[in-house]
Amino acid sequence: MSGRLAGVMMGVPGSMVFHSDRLALGVSGHLSDEVLGVVEYQYGTTSSGQAESSVSSWHFGAEYQASRDLAVRAGLADESPTFGVGYDDGEWRVDYAYISDWNDDVTGVLFGGSDTHSLHASRRW
Repeated sequence: MSGRLAGVMMGVPGSMVFHSDRLALGVSGHLSDEVLGVVEYQYGTTSSGQAESSVSSWHFGAEYQASRDLAVRAGLADESPTFGVGYDDGEWRVDYAYISDWNDDVTGVLFGGSDTHSLHASRRW
């Protein structure tokens, strides 16, 4: 991914170009008929001029298929606890996920906690 920013920054006209790359590798498999396990590694870099940074993280999780329509999920996203639920009846799919202090090492210093909630709903036709 690349980006270009132009305009007024701090009252002074300027321009900034940045580049960002992310690699994600993972594997998942059924631990039993009802339990799916997953492991993922992510590595990313961002650069702008001479400034460059990189980040890497591990993600671990499990999904328990409680019934035909309902799944319960839990895991760790770079040492931050996660949980979620998913509902799928074939026509509707609804997923909720929570990550506690996601990217806290990056955002915590500037903004404090970074609890993240995600809700996704879709309908098939």
